[in-house]
Amino acid sequence: MRSVNRGTTSLPIDKLGADLLFQIISERYERGSIVVTINRAFKRWPEIFNQDTTLTSALLDRLLHHAEKRKGRRAPPTSYAEERSASACAE
Repeated sequence: MRSVNRGTTSLPIDKLGADLLFQIISERYERGSIVVTINRAFKRWPEIFNQDTTLTSALLDRLLHHAEKRKGRRAPPTSYAEERSASACAE
């Protein structure tokens, strides 16, 4: 039912898995929050769902209706943080 991540590629979800995931999201739609993390552009999501563009479109419609899209932030490297801290103390 889930996409298997193998490095930079994902294996597609089979038809049954895609249908079940759609049912879960549809049941949750308008009732509560859903958090999704993925490193793939929306236009490439049909690749995950066996090129089923109808299902993918409906799924994205439900996920994005009230969505807030945020890009993740990465913490600066420890050495950078330590460097900034040291320079702030020196001033």
